[in-house]
Amino acid sequence: MDGNTPAGRQATNPGENVPSWHAAGLSTVHISTPSVEWASGGSLVSLKIPWASSTPPGGSRGRVVGFSKASRRRMLRLVNSIDRRQVEPDQVLFVTLTYPGEWPRDPQAWKRHLEAFRMRLERRWGRMPVLWKLEFQKRGAPHWHLLLIVPAERVGLVRALRKWTAQAWYEVVKSGDVRHLKAGTQVDRVRTWRGVVSYCGKYLGKEVAAPCDPETGEVWSTGRIWGVWRREMLPIEMQEKLITYQQAYRMRRIIARAKKWNIRGRRGLTCFLRSDTTERILRWLLE
Repeated sequence: MDGNTPAGRQATNPGENVPSWHAAGLSTVHISTPSVEWASGGSLVSLKIPWASSTPPGGSRGRVVGFSKASRRRMLRLVNSIDRRQVEPDQVLFVTLTYPGEWPRDPQAWKRHLEAFRMRLERRWGRMPVLWKLEFQKRGAPHWHLLLIVPAERVGLVRALRKWTAQAWYEVVKSGDVRHLKAGTQVDRVRTWRGVVSYCGKYLGKEVAAPCDPETGEVWSTGRIWGVWRREMLPIEMQEKLITYQQAYRMRRIIARAKKWNIRGRRGLTCFLRSDTTERILRWLLE
């Protein structure tokens, strides 16, 4: 994933009621103290309860093939970290880019096409954060799903963007097929954040097996399956609160009951929970 993740954070001390704001990214500090970290205005919360030993249980990480479950979790956590107070739902556009009947078998060519489309997009419409995902049709052809967060002043230009996208992608892949020009792309707008999250889970979050050539069966080495353009422009801010072990276990029980999870054998947890709900639980624990 490209783009630089903002660095630096400042945690609050146990017992304080007002947590500090800091940059995006999940903390790797405070390994000896329980903590709660959540996305301000988003729907992601991570409860961390350190292990008594310095080495937590678990095996070594294996080779990632296709779109792994861990990669899917990272992508959905990123989407749910977006501060919804700073982005109206109709600023979020979903773009699909498909290939015509004839398409290149070289994964590097697909990435070059995507990069060429990116350059055209920014020249015409300006810089904006975009999440991209590679998937495959039944016929074996690759296609791209993009989530765009357009500036508020561009919201009314969806029709123009839809027409431009069709022409730009047609030219990038040198299609030459008029049917592809008419039906090779799709630009959709979802008007609620519930719809945004649902779309991401259904399309962007769909698991992808290791892709292979439909004729030879050869497994393709595609590189990254998903990534972000202009990550630094994503409106994500994380808050963190240090708490006691007693407070951490109580919070874990509350969240587990709400999610109907069996937490036996688990220490901390990460889940999708609205930030106002997380803050309400914390205020109750700290009273």
